Amino acid sequence: MQSNRLDTNMLEDVATDIKQRTQASNDKNLIIGISGVDGSGKSTFATQLTQALASENVVATQIDLDDFLQPKEIRHCREDQVTGYFEDNFDYSSLVNRVLLPAREETSFKATLPTLELETDQVLERDFKFIGPGVLIIEGVFLFRKELREHFDLKIWLDISFEDAMNRVLQRQRDQRYGDINAIRARYEERFFPTQRFHIKRDDPASTADLIISVP
Repeated sequence: MQSNRLDTNMLEDVATDIKQRTQASNDKNLIIGISGVDGSGKSTFATQLTQALASENVVATQIDLDDFLQPKEIRHCREDQVTGYFEDNFDYSSLVNRVLLPAREETSFKATLPTLELETDQVLERDFKFIGPGVLIIEGVFLFRKELREHFDLKIWLDISFEDAMNRVLQRQRDQRYGDINAIRARYEERFFPTQRFHIKRDDPASTADLIISVP
């Protein structure tokens, strides 16, 4: 499907399109990926979309890639920040084998998912249950890397400049765990944004997306 560039106020249109897709899916689950660079609003958009679908009586569940964070000793085991963030930050294997493949093979499934507790750096487990057929919404960076993108029926890319993304993350509560504004800026300039530029060059995620949504 050719990519369509939309505005963020087109949420209702996106939800309507997804509802129509579910009606034509022959009682199979629809797996949606929402991706973009840090600060593009992935989790917010995913939550709003999940709520919009629920209001249309469409079964929809959101899963965040951040739920699959690896412990610090794995995330930061390499000196190369780009390779470390791209390859080691997330437990991609668990995402694929415990969520994406079961959702493709069965309309309803149960799984035990890993969840990193940031305060203790301990990987805990949580029970996950999906009763379909319905929509499974996955949000996170790097979802449209070559190794993962074929798992998604619909790929949504949130398009934002790195400058605007930086302005957003400097104001986010969640990033204050890195320290003051200078520490946050350094974190993104040294690790996160260089890796996302690498991902864009390597995988060209926008070109593989079904929908491109411009973020102001």
